[in-house]
Amino acid sequence: MGRGRNTRRDSALPEYVYRVASKNRVIWREYAGKGRFSGQITLVSPNGRPLPHDAPHRDILEAYQRQVATGGKRTLGNLLRDYMAAPRVAPIKPKTRAEYLKYVEAIAAKPMRNGSRFGDVALEKISAGVIAKYRDSLADKPTTANRHLQFLSVAFGWAIEQELMASNPCQGVRRYRLEARTRYVEDWEFDLVQGLAPDYVAVMMELAFLMRARKGEILALRREHVTDRGIFLERTKNSESEVTLWTPRLRDAYKAATAINRGVISPWLLHGKDGDAIKPEAFSTAWQRLMAKALTKGLKERFTFHDLKAKGLTDDSEHWAGHKSERMRQVYHRLAREKQATR
Repeated sequence: MGRGRNTRRDSALPEYVYRVASKNRVIWREYAGKGRFSGQITLVSPNGRPLPHDAPHRDILEAYQRQVATGGKRTLGNLLRDYMAAPRVAPIKPKTRAEYLKYVEAIAAKPMRNGSRFGDVALEKISAGVIAKYRDSLADKPTTANRHLQFLSVAFGWAIEQELMASNPCQGVRRYRLEARTRYVEDWEFDLVQGLAPDYVAVMMELAFLMRARKGEILALRREHVTDRGIFLERTKNSESEVTLWTPRLRDAYKAATAINRGVISPWLLHGKDGDAIKPEAFSTAWQRLMAKALTKGLKERFTFHDLKAKGLTDDSEHWAGHKSERMRQVYHRLAREKQATR
């Protein structure tokens, strides 16, 4: 027997279709006969996004009919959305979850030659060859392709545990080999760009260089991180956190940060006029505009904000940026070492 309906309006839903408020989803349980269910499918809108639990009845009915039209088969898009709702994914950090959801949306919406989307492909039709073709479709974005393959492999591993798949189609599919980045930002380039930058971007550049920090780590700085000895930096990516000790230049950067939107109460060291933290997307847009402007003012080659962390590590006497392995330190060390000749 199916579950009981919670409200009178739900009694009009198709059989075995339920609103799940706890997951903000609408699901369809696949009935296999003899009182058994073979699994459940998350119903989605035409653009591939999961329907919220309070979606209008008409939207649910249309989503159900689209799913029925596929033969009721489990698709890649449904599997990825169910994976993101699984208990094993619940503990991940909000930033990581948001990143994974972007992967799901991009993978599911990828157009196919026959006019359908990659997310509509039935699981039984997904093979190593299909995954390889998907990888090849992102040949101009090798880093993105590698990240999607890694995410898909983990999701397929979960599907195997749930007995939804018999094998992992990502196995044997090679990822793109990426060349180590060697761009070193010269002092004059740093000064040029910083001089053209909006105040908060200029301060972020200074902090990224002095503290050898990532963009997200700078945006996450709070006033409580400022101590008598320096600024506490909570590093991500499994790197070691640290207190960057005060120097005259770091104090100047801190003072410049507090001078922006002075008088606005906020827990964040860098914030907008409303006191909220600066959104990564807003910063990325500002950075791209800054690079375009700098190219018209004498900059010969673009550089990424992340290159400033590498510059900070390279220029640091100890080449320290919290990395736990020498291999990772070498990734960020952008200049050849100078050694004395053997006597």
